Amino acid sequence: MYVKKHVVAVKTNASGNATAYTAEPLNGRILKIIYTKHPTNSFADGVDFAITTEDTKQNLWVESDVNVPKSVCPAEKVQDTNGADIIYTIGEVNFNVYAHINAAFERVKIVVAAGGDSNDGTFTILEG
Repeated sequence: MYVKKHVVAVKTNASGNATAYTAEPLNGRILKIIYTKHPTNSFADGVDFAITTEDTKQNLWVESDVNVPKSVCPAEKVQDTNGADIIYTIGEVNFNVYAHINAAFERVKIVVAAGGDSNDGTFTILEG
């Protein structure tokens, strides 16, 4: 397996909002998204992210009030052929089953809100 890195630099407008996309489409599992704060001109504390696949609109990372650099490994619940969540049981404890989210030759869309006037942040998306 190989891992491909997509880096997206995002700059907010005067309203503190921005929309950006990966330069090229992804076609495979989205393993991780890493948010890095700019060293001198970072998004304001409390910034909001809505990161999705462009065409199929799959939620990859939706979070409000982010203050620090962080990373997420997007995953979604897995269902059976009847649409019911698959549950794994150990003893009397039930666990949902999760799987990576896949992009099907589509870009990743990054929407930032409440980031402050003309501020910067970087998102690194690992595809594999």
